[in-house]
Amino acid sequence: MRADGSFVEKPRPEGFSQGFAGWPPPPRGSGGSLVRTLTIAAVIAGSIAVAGVVLSLALVLVPVLIGAALIGYAALRFQLWRMRKTGATMRGPLGPIIAQVDVMMRSRRRGS
Repeated sequence: MRADGSFVEKPRPEGFSQGFAGWPPPPRGSGGSLVRTLTIAAVIAGSIAVAGVVLSLALVLVPVLIGAALIGYAALRFQLWRMRKTGATMRGPLGPIIAQVDVMMRSRRRGS
């Protein structure tokens, strides 16, 4: 700062602008664009690889989910069969739901 209150400014490097718009200056030559292109290509390739792994894991789980659904359906049918055989009703929080399913199954059987 000078005695009169003004500031002394140092000469700015070539390519420098106020704020962050031009700093740091872009690399000279074609090396910068090559690095930028390779970086973008690596990010895209990595994204495709991650998406492929996620998709393959999801496809592996599909047969497991189908098997679990079939086992659950078979267990439900077995419980309904046992209840009909003994004439008992199911107690507990699932009792009304099982009773409703039983009514739906009986009406389906009569309808077809």
